[in-house]
Amino acid sequence: ALCSADTGDIIVVKPGHAETYTAAAGLVLSKAGVAIVGLGAGSNRPTITLSTVSTASITVTANNIAIQNFLFTSTVAALATVFDNANAVVANDFCIDMCEFRDSSTTLNIVKCFRSGTTANQASGFTFTRNKVLSIMGTPTAATTCVLSAAAQARFRLTDNVVIRTAALNNTAVLLAMGANNHTLMEIARNRTNTPNTGTTAGELFSGGSTASTGHVYDNYSWHLAGTGLLGPVSTGLAFSQNYCSITGAADKQPLAN
Repeated sequence: ALCSADTGDIIVVKPGHAETYTAAAGLVLSKAGVAIVGLGAGSNRPTITLSTVSTASITVTANNIAIQNFLFTSTVAALATVFDNANAVVANDFCIDMCEFRDSSTTLNIVKCFRSGTTANQASGFTFTRNKVLSIMGTPTAATTCVLSAAAQARFRLTDNVVIRTAALNNTAVLLAMGANNHTLMEIARNRTNTPNTGTTAGELFSGGSTASTGHVYDNYSWHLAGTGLLGPVSTGLAFSQNYCSITGAADKQPLAN
């Protein structure tokens, strides 16, 4: 609240800093153009814990906000989302960079890292890059996906992320779910995903979109136990180049380019 919108304010958070939020909108990112930068490495990074209720969250309500180098964890079962961009709230060009999202145990888990609402273009320009998502939930919650986009958006960029799940959640995309919504000017690149999924009906890396979607999906590596080699759905207008995806459901097999 001490920041001024669109003046280049930066909040620098020291190593070892920790905060816990126990309610929906426990933290509200409401000042446009603010960057929040964490210092430190590993477990010494600033840590935000979502606790007490599954609706505990950080909401994003303004444009051009960035957060970098934080560790996020959940101490509740099926935490709905870490970052929430509620219906009809415009928060364009939000960036999550070089953060880690980590389940606390096999029963205390994060369902989504970011969730945007049902209004078109309210989250255009969203960037999710250089993040690590580690899911150790024993029985994954339905719809566990890093990013959910519930309406048509433009300029989504998901690049250089690592996502590892230790338990299967078949026919659910690992990185991005976008329903039947039209997404334009997308970039999905250089992501690495690993999951024991065996499903065959949804894309392993992303799901949804429409035939009017545009953008480029390239240099991704998706390992799983399904035998379809289906990185994303076939009903989009997206271009694919030099992606690697499993076509043989076995732990010791090399994914092939598709």
